[in-house]
Amino acid sequence: MAGGDPLLNALVYYLIFGLILGAGKGLSKDVYIPFLVTGIFVFTFTQSSVMAGVRAISGNLGLVRALHFPRATLPISFSLQQLQQLLFSMIVLVAVAISFGSYPSLRWLLVVPALFLQFVFNIGLAMIMARMGPGRPTSPSSCRSSCAPGCTPPA
Repeated sequence: MAGGDPLLNALVYYLIFGLILGAGKGLSKDVYIPFLVTGIFVFTFTQSSVMAGVRAISGNLGLVRALHFPRATLPISFSLQQLQQLLFSMIVLVAVAISFGSYPSLRWLLVVPALFLQFVFNIGLAMIMARMGPGRPTSPSSCRSSCAPGCTPPA
């Protein structure tokens, strides 16, 4: 998520919503484009954290079975990786915001608690999704070797 794919998404959304549908009416381009890029970057952060959480335990099943450690560390570590990617993307976001005339001020410091709260939210979603796993069994007989009802059979 280092800037390429979400930036391309922002361009497509700007073409569709900003130009074709006129969703940015009442906002100048100087405000609308950084607003759109910020939303795309944060959404991509949340989406990739949740998707990484889905695969956190099932993708590391050998590690989970071999070692005894808190399983919650896997979704947390995957969310930390996604936060690191977001922080790299923030460099691109700052460049976009400055290029459209939005210069740094003290209000920009509000990004720190906002991203922290989003990170905590993403950890919660990743833990929930890690517990659910990548899929549900189609029938109870496909999960005979498991001890929990409704669980996902090991790969």
